[in-house]
Amino acid sequence: MEDPLGRPTVADFVENLPRSSVSVGRLDWDTEGMLLLTNDGDFSQKVMHPREEIPKTYLAKLDGHPTESDLHKLLRGVTIPGGSCESIVGRESQSRRFQTL
Repeated sequence: MEDPLGRPTVADFVENLPRSSVSVGRLDWDTEGMLLLTNDGDFSQKVMHPREEIPKTYLAKLDGHPTESDLHKLLRGVTIPGGSCESIVGRESQSRRFQTL
């Protein structure tokens, strides 16, 4: 596991654990959240694989105010690196700065 800019990765923090660990999912550099680690590779694959349809929740802080058109696009689904994702539930806050998809 390497970062293209040479920054620390989760592998740097778990290399001295007594057992091998893999992360379930990932966090990009400019995100924050909980990262689940396991020593069960089958479990990791099951949780991450799209065919299992395990819902995941993301809270995004927005810069500005999305239009109704922007929100509808997100609710219909978006293409991301490695595939696409669709929203099954969408909520917005009063300020429209925080969105839960």
